[in-house]
Amino acid sequence: MRILAINEDELYNIGSVIKKMRCGQHKTQKGLAEAAGISRQALSRIETLKAIPQWNTAVLLLNQLGCQPRLEFRPLPTTYKLMEG
Repeated sequence: MRILAINEDELYNIGSVIKKMRCGQHKTQKGLAEAAGISRQALSRIETLKAIPQWNTAVLLLNQLGCQPRLEFRPLPTTYKLMEG
């Protein structure tokens, strides 16, 4: 299983990533949804960005596409200061 690095911007568009990978592997929405244990309608909403999946659902979908997702966040700017209060 290959590692798929996901940054903050891609996290909000994870449905587009899933759709691109699914189509690239010639899998149907029905087949992927069943393999991941969700409905085809739920997958459709995720892929069209009408719904953002819970992280565990995104992991299940990406695992079925042969990927292990890993979140990568940008470091905070050096000028960032914590507010004390």
